[in-house]
Amino acid sequence: MKVLKFLFISIIIASTNYIYSQEIPSITINLKHDKNKDSVLYLCYTYGDKLFLLDSAEFKNNKYIFRYDKMYPSGVYYIFNQNKNKIFDFLIDNNYKDFEIIADVKNLPSSLSAKNSKINSDYFDYKRFIALKQNEINPYIQKLALEERESETYNQIIREINLINEQVYNHIRNIAAENQDNILGLILLANLPIESVKAEDSSLSEEEVYLMYLDNFFENFKVEDERLLRTPIFQEKINIFLDRMTIQNPKYIIISVDKLIERVINSEEVLKYLLWHVTAKYEELLHKNIGYDSVFVHIIDKYYVQGVDTWSSKSLVDALIGKANEMRTTLTGEKVPDIKLLDKDKRPINLYSIDNPFTLIYFWTDDCANCKKVTTDLLKVYRDFKDEYGLEIFGVYAGNTFDKMLEYINTNSIPWANAYLHSNQDIDYVYLFDIHSTPYLLLLDFDKKVIAKRFIPEDLESLLQRNSKQ
Repeated sequence: MKVLKFLFISIIIASTNYIYSQEIPSITINLKHDKNKDSVLYLCYTYGDKLFLLDSAEFKNNKYIFRYDKMYPSGVYYIFNQNKNKIFDFLIDNNYKDFEIIADVKNLPSSLSAKNSKINSDYFDYKRFIALKQNEINPYIQKLALEERESETYNQIIREINLINEQVYNHIRNIAAENQDNILGLILLANLPIESVKAEDSSLSEEEVYLMYLDNFFENFKVEDERLLRTPIFQEKINIFLDRMTIQNPKYIIISVDKLIERVINSEEVLKYLLWHVTAKYEELLHKNIGYDSVFVHIIDKYYVQGVDTWSSKSLVDALIGKANEMRTTLTGEKVPDIKLLDKDKRPINLYSIDNPFTLIYFWTDDCANCKKVTTDLLKVYRDFKDEYGLEIFGVYAGNTFDKMLEYINTNSIPWANAYLHSNQDIDYVYLFDIHSTPYLLLLDFDKKVIAKRFIPEDLESLLQRNSKQ
């Protein structure tokens, strides 16, 4: 049995003394051959990638009866014992009536059956069918590993596997059609493979076909239906859409995020969950160097500044907008502002005077341990890549003492130009360049547009190689 931790967030445990309305349906759990006879069972559900505890029921008259102060929301639910071991899962759909789940604990999950719940009877039958087909397909998978790829035997095994898979998909389609108005139908439909896109118009560009492919993802996955929120497949499908189907480029991530939010804009609960999910996801990924900052700022501008989010506190929204504002001048793909300071000889120096194909801005201090390592690494990088890729480094000393900057430059024989950050008190470059700590690296192209930021010197060669080909 799988052991999981419960999240005690918004949890309400049913009191044994609670007087329930007779109009609220009950769910009875009847465990056969259960020697342990737990004094209590727990009812849990998934929401996103988290497991939540919703209710509990005590053992009385050889049964456990769950009845809440209101009807349970639709979704996949799990029964856990006192040791937090999962026993089985079942379905709850809208407008359910009193029903009972019977389970022989010696023979799970195949022994599961339901009274007065056709949706669960169909669900348990489906799971038994899948288990049967899995046992049928396993020997072929084992044989496949022993055969030479693309041999006749290998291809024959593939055909046998495909035949079984098609039987499974046909079975799923049939059950989904019989349950098209309930949660089981939604889950099974979402499990079907995505049909390939057939572009009948040959004049369509590759990008237009790709966008059709993204739209096709939602043919079977009804993301706007809030009943799917409390099912494990919901977050799984969202992850597939954003991480695997979407090209990991800021432009296409933004397109996918907008497609997702557009689909659920009229489904309040799903909208709340997904908007916060994409906000948190791309905020967490800001330390990456492939342009998640552009994605994050787009989300804030389109959905928070424009007032789509009407439920979050003003302080939270203001904090998100403030964070986005700090990033605007260094967004991936955007041109950074010029830096005008004094160099080590107290002569004017500016970033825009550099006309190399690549410019690396390096913010550093003399008393930063990490800066010492990065400086050592950059000395090698500069020697190796200055001529090969046309790389120039523009150093900006962010320390407080001009003399210490000179000492550091001379001691380490730093060959690239360095500017003293505090030689210009009129412009706050710390704010403009979103500098929270040193060392801080920012790679620019010829037009001074951001290629990458907050990376380590070891990543520089691959960044130069990739962008020199564009």
